[in-house]
Amino acid sequence: MSTLPDVKLAEKRMEAARKALFAYLELPKQQEIDVKLRSHLAENLQRATDEYVELIESLEPAVKTTH
Repeated sequence: MSTLPDVKLAEKRMEAARKALFAYLELPKQQEIDVKLRSHLAENLQRATDEYVELIESLEPAVKTTH
């Protein structure tokens, strides 16, 4: 089971991978696209997203305490 801190870290990795891919895609059009780099960045985003989803699915339920 994952914890909320695990999920938060995975979310940060996913966001960093997304930003890296979009930063590359927003380069000026006069530059030639490096297909390998673009694919690598997209794969990194896919892996980070998959990890995030897996952690969400296995998130431990919060324990309610009554006072």
